[in-house]
Amino acid sequence: MEVTEEIKLITMEDFTKMGIKCFKLIGLNLESRKEVTKKPKAFMLLGEFHFFLFLINIGLIVCALLGYAYKNLHDIKIVARVLPNLTNAPYLAIKLFVFYWNRDKIKDALSILEESFPKTEEDQLNLNVQTYLKEVKMFVKGFGFLIIVLQVVLIISQVVLIFMFGTTKLPLDIWLPFSYENFIIFGAVSLWMGWICFVVTTGTYAAEIILFATISLSSMKFDSIKRKCENIGVNELKTEEEELTNIKEIVEEQNEIFKFIFDWDKIFSSLFLYNFVQSSILLCFIIFLLSSSRDISTFVLYFPYLGTSLNQILLFCFLGQKIVNSSSSVAIGIYNSKWHQIKSLKIRKALLMILIRSQKPSALTLKKFGVMSFETFTKILAAAYSYFTLMKSFM
Repeated sequence: MEVTEEIKLITMEDFTKMGIKCFKLIGLNLESRKEVTKKPKAFMLLGEFHFFLFLINIGLIVCALLGYAYKNLHDIKIVARVLPNLTNAPYLAIKLFVFYWNRDKIKDALSILEESFPKTEEDQLNLNVQTYLKEVKMFVKGFGFLIIVLQVVLIISQVVLIFMFGTTKLPLDIWLPFSYENFIIFGAVSLWMGWICFVVTTGTYAAEIILFATISLSSMKFDSIKRKCENIGVNELKTEEEELTNIKEIVEEQNEIFKFIFDWDKIFSSLFLYNFVQSSILLCFIIFLLSSSRDISTFVLYFPYLGTSLNQILLFCFLGQKIVNSSSSVAIGIYNSKWHQIKSLKIRKALLMILIRSQKPSALTLKKFGVMSFETFTKILAAAYSYFTLMKSFM
């Protein structure tokens, strides 16, 4: 008797599970308290306590950075050394807080994708879901590897500074109300900062996975709509009524994914705008530090920041560009269909409506200041260079 191998169906959870696990690791649970039982709720509250403790400590870090900058206002190089962390620390905390504060809205937005996710083996093969899942898994591995490398570089640089240069220099230039020259106190402060760094990197990793996975799912949906548009008019045996019903389903699917992108953008557009401004300033000061300082310790400490910052900006712009391209491709699907052979005026008008709507692509925005795309990435680099030349002129 021949035994057929059962193929495991892919679920939407396979796309987002790593991000959700990493969020839970730092105490940030995207589930609503009302939907969990008594025992898990206790762990959820404990996790939330840990998360808010982290936010308080980020506030302390910002105050310590401000104190150090204020004490050294006379030296622009020292101020420039502090400002990258002073702009980055609040942004990373706000980024995680946005996910926590909007967890119910995020869940509602994800439910739109969940409803339209292919549930049968045939549908998943037609949509090539496995390819999109591989894309997400590659990102999870690649981005995770990059974060680990940057963290290892940061740890090694700290060890080098301690043992080779014999200095008790912290990873951040901060003011503390006590001396940390003592090795035990220095170790305790380093562990404290290491804990904050761990929460930040794990949370950032989780956030990027969720964003990447949802944009991949959206892209898959747009590609599905494009294929359906290409098949309009192919089957000559279909009646006008059947073809119009098919087009109506396509329009409904298109409206659903447009709604998801709109809701997703409404949640994160302020964060994207903050990232745009913060990244321009951050890149400016890091480049200024690396170009003006001949101290090897400055290069060792701040070069990882440059790589992380560029990676983060490029990722957001890549995701924004992917949405623009995917939503615009529906119009290409209409063009590739047999529209020129369709005699029904109703069907032609229906296709024209889809075409007109597709010419205004969905996008992730910077509020009302622009769209996240590769063009935005070049604008950020141009703005950073302008700020850099302005700072150089004061030297």
